[in-house]
Amino acid sequence: MRKLANTEDNLARLDDLLREIHRQLGPLGRQARVSRRADTIQMTIRDAQARLFTDDACQLQDKRDNLRSDPADTRRRLAALQQDLAKAKVRIEQVEAITSGSNSQLA
Repeated sequence: MRKLANTEDNLARLDDLLREIHRQLGPLGRQARVSRRADTIQMTIRDAQARLFTDDACQLQDKRDNLRSDPADTRRRLAALQQDLAKAKVRIEQVEAITSGSNSQLA
């Protein structure tokens, strides 16, 4: 009889524990859903930041490449302008020679 009474007490304690566990399952389930949603949001934010950083890096690389190529372009343009200047000087000298020749004939 005493074993039976102890078994009944143990079953009553088990019932109490089961009720407590079932009572806590609802809030724990909600917390788990909220936690999974927060993890998903954080992952989305990290992905978006990674895409933004990648885009920024690509833009900076393009800018760097453009800056690196600018000196070469500038040198080419300078050389072309120097050639134009040399041609202009030659033309000025030709015009001056013609003009001074005309002036000496007039004198």
